[in-house]
Amino acid sequence: LFSSYQRELATQTFENVVSWTAAIAAGGLPQLNTILCIGGISMSEQSHAMSKGLHIVVATPGRLIDMLEKRRFTLECCKYLCMDEADRMIDLGFEEDVRNIMSFFRVSPCFISRIYTSVS
Repeated sequence: LFSSYQRELATQTFENVVSWTAAIAAGGLPQLNTILCIGGISMSEQSHAMSKGLHIVVATPGRLIDMLEKRRFTLECCKYLCMDEADRMIDLGFEEDVRNIMSFFRVSPCFISRIYTSVS
């Protein structure tokens, strides 16, 4: 799960992930299904993409929380969380959203969280 506070950053991350997964598949490994969950994309389009199963989710906090609350998918099997510019998310008032997202994770010894921030 990759989370980014801006649609533009989430879209850019998604495009990179799609490139990586295509390269992996071209190397003979199984295709990894990836979905972009941001406002502005209809939930029905996103639901169609989920019907194939998910390996990687790239999302903005608001849409992610919406999808989790509507039980479109769960984070029970999620092993990794990467938050892009987490410090900026907190500065911009997303702390409650971050806490809400974290509440959907099951406590598991396999879960690893990574919080990345840019250094200027």
